[in-house]
Amino acid sequence: MGKGCFWGTKQSYTEKSIDANSIDAMLLGCAACGRKEYHDIGEENKIRKFEFMTLTNEKLNIFKLDEEATTKYEKQMEVKLDLPVNDNGCSKKIRPWLTRSIYCYINPDSPDQKTYYYFHPEMTIEKNNDPTAVLCADCYSQ
Repeated sequence: MGKGCFWGTKQSYTEKSIDANSIDAMLLGCAACGRKEYHDIGEENKIRKFEFMTLTNEKLNIFKLDEEATTKYEKQMEVKLDLPVNDNGCSKKIRPWLTRSIYCYINPDSPDQKTYYYFHPEMTIEKNNDPTAVLCADCYSQ
């Protein structure tokens, strides 16, 4: 947002937790609830604080799919549906499981070992080769 805008009053925003230095304010989204807001835009304007937590943090276990939910989700991944895409009767195969916000962590040492989380995948980042969930203060304190 606003790269290089002359009206900006701050030279750059620095986020030590992800080694970012940008002229743009950090618009972050919570991996759990999906809420998006600016992160730490200034002491007087602080809107919402976000936490960056690696998936190895035991506090995130409440977001893991249990064994039953994992089995059900993996079965859903096999389903494909034909949906009409135009008035000419053409259809396209879609995978309905992609409409759910589930993040799949694949252990790099054991690719067959997968762990699923109730997280928005697009709001889960890689930090120092560790998958990291960005959580708002409300979800972090759960």
